[in-house]
Amino acid sequence: MLKKNRKKSVSTSWRLDETYVKLKGKWVYLYRAIDSADNTIDFLFREHRNKEAALEFFRKTLGAHKLIDKLVNGKKKK
Repeated sequence: MLKKNRKKSVSTSWRLDETYVKLKGKWVYLYRAIDSADNTIDFLFREHRNKEAALEFFRKTLGAHKLIDKLVNGKKKK
């Protein structure tokens, strides 16, 4: 029996993170959305850090997970 691919339910409180990482020998920007349980909701690699890349990430992430109450930019406080 085949299992259907289902989206994992995520919290409605997210934080955003972006960083510069080396992928296959090339430096790229990594955009991530992380929920309050530290689960990665979505990510996107881009060569350039600009408005178009950020908007693409938001559209992609919000299109897949429409429920959101809170969005924070930055690292989680310990």
